This record gives sequence, C-alpha cells and structure tokens, in this order.
Amino acid sequence: MGLLPEGEVLRTSRRYSLILITIGALFLVIGLWATGIMRSRGDAGMFLYIWGAFWFLGTGAALFAGLSGFIKPPLYALLSEHGIAFPSLRVTHIPWSHILGVRLGPKTTTDSKGTSHVFTSPLILHLRDLAPLQSGQAARWTQGQTALLPDGTAEWMMQTHNCPLPATELLSRIQARVDPSRLPDTQPATTFGGVPLNPPRAPKSFFGKIGFGGIISVVVGVLILVGAFGSWSKAQDGKTWIKNAATIEYASVVRHTAKRHRTVSWRIQLDYRFTHSGVVFHGRDLHYRYNDGVRSFVEGRLRDFPPGDPVSIYYNPRDPSQSAFFPPTANDAKVFFFLGGFFLLFGVIIFLTHRLRS
Repeated sequence: MGLLPEGEVLRTSRRYSLILITIGALFLVIGLWATGIMRSRGDAGMFLYIWGAFWFLGTGAALFAGLSGFIKPPLYALLSEHGIAFPSLRVTHIPWSHILGVRLGPKTTTDSKGTSHVFTSPLILHLRDLAPLQSGQAARWTQGQTALLPDGTAEWMMQTHNCPLPATELLSRIQARVDPSRLPDTQPATTFGGVPLNPPRAPKSFFGKIGFGGIISVVVGVLILVGAFGSWSKAQDGKTWIKNAATIEYASVVRHTAKRHRTVSWRIQLDYRFTHSGVVFHGRDLHYRYNDGVRSFVEGRLRDFPPGDPVSIYYNPRDPSQSAFFPPTANDAKVFFFLGGFFLLFGVIIFLTHRLRS
C-alpha cells in the first residue's frame, strides 16, 4: 500500500501468492522425486515425458503466478479524490457522490429458498443505481451480489478476502470519504436489498462442517494409506526372503504390458524349480533381461536360457510357493504413503478451513 499522485493504492494480499508458491514448490519436489524414481527403475518411456511435461508446466505456472503476485501484487482497490475503483473485482470507477453509504455485510446469508451463501468479511455499498456495476466485465463479476431497493437505489455486497486491510479498516476509509461526519457502522447488516436476512439454519452435522470435498479427500487418503500399508508389509516380508539356486525348466517369450503407462513389450518368462528342505518347488517369473518392443529380438535371446541351466531366485521361507527373481520392495509403498498423506492432509486443511470460517 502507498500514496501515489492518483490516490491511495491498495494491493492484493500476498498470502494467496505465498500459497501458490508453496504449492508450486511442493509439486516441483514431487515431480523431481517421482521422475528420479521412474528413471532409476527403468520406467521412463513416453509416459514419463508426457506426464513430466504437463506436471512441470503446471508447476512452473503456479510458481510464476505466485512469484509475480508476491513481488508486485496486483491492485485490489484505488481510492482517489474522485472515487474508488476495484480492478481485482473488474469494477473500474465508482464516484464518491454515487456511494450513499457503506456497512459491514453478514458472513453467512440464507436466501428465500434456504440456500446458504458464505462471504469473507464482505462490505455492502449502497449505490444510487447499478450503472457502475453494469459496464464491461463488472456486469459478469458482480451479478448475483447486487440487489435493487424499492426506491431505485441498489446495494452491492463485495468480497474483501483479497484486501490487504481488515474489512473494518477499509470500511472506515470509504466512510471517511463518503461522509466524514458519520461513524462507520461495524455491526453486521441484517438486511440486504431491502429484504431481511433469514436467521441461520440449524447447526450443520459433523460431515456438513467438513464439507463434501473434505470427506472425499479423507476417504481417498485413508484408502491409499491402507494400500500403502499392505505394500509396505509385503516389502518387510520380502526382507526375509532367501536367495537360492534354481534350475531352468522352460523358457518362453510373453507379451508384457506395463501397469503404469500401458507400454507393450516382450519379455522372457522362465519356469524353474528349486529345493527347500528336501522338497522340490516350482516357480515362474519374468526375467529382468531382454525387455524389448521387438518380439523377434527377444525370441533370439532364448538360447541364453537353455533348460537345465542354473539361475538365482529368491523365495519366502515361510511359504516357498512364493518366489521371484527379486523380492518385494517398498518403492510403490513410498509413493502410496506420500499420496495418501497428501489427500489426508488436504482433507484436514478443508476441515480446519470450515472450522475457521464458522
């Protein structure tokens, strides 16, 4: 905020820019971490480039918007000697002589249909008519927040969540220019557009306070965390798997589709046998060599796995029927834990936001 020759300038609050910067930085870290994981596991492919392009473009846009708004926030309001303008609300100019009064608006209103409308520290401007709000982009941005009075005047309930000043201080500054001899009315209004505001409805239930989006986010987060715990348990169990020598019984080429990005390749599948405590067990798994999109190339490598050759495998000593070339790992569990925690945290933030509003 500052005093310029054209009047008093109020720039939008920087807290929303900080939120954008935080979200952009968080998702940038997630993107770099996920890209590193996929590349280290050999899951690059076309999916990585397409996903990475959209991910990092969105991250860059959030960071650019946040940093731009933080370095030089856009104008919220301009209070000049001739009137007031709200560039962020698409209202260019309202002469002081056009404003009959200003008062605090209610944060929650209920219309005749029983629908609740929530505002953030609103102000109600009493205007001679709706002319300043019916020109240009203001006609679209202010519709639904204006009302005509029986005497031909109008009221506009405007949001102040982007204002760097408390609503009461902005009220005082407008009132000082409209009518310096009159003290600001700091009591929330009981009417809007000449219609008495209905009393608040019965208190919302617990789920109503959280909000539908918060409920969905928490449920999704819990489900993902349950899946992550299952994957983590398998990984912990995989630490007890024993490395053992096995004998190849049969080798074949099979079509393999990656679960993540649906790329098709050809792999060598080996049937093998191994011995545990004198008992012979049989297993089957995709070998980690010769993963290629050309079938003829992979078929040509079958000679590297003749029946009777030894191969190293891992098996579960508590259940030897479970075996593979590599034991289960916790790579997927880490991703699921992070995603589940993110959704759960997002749901908690929504809940806290509703609590603060209430």
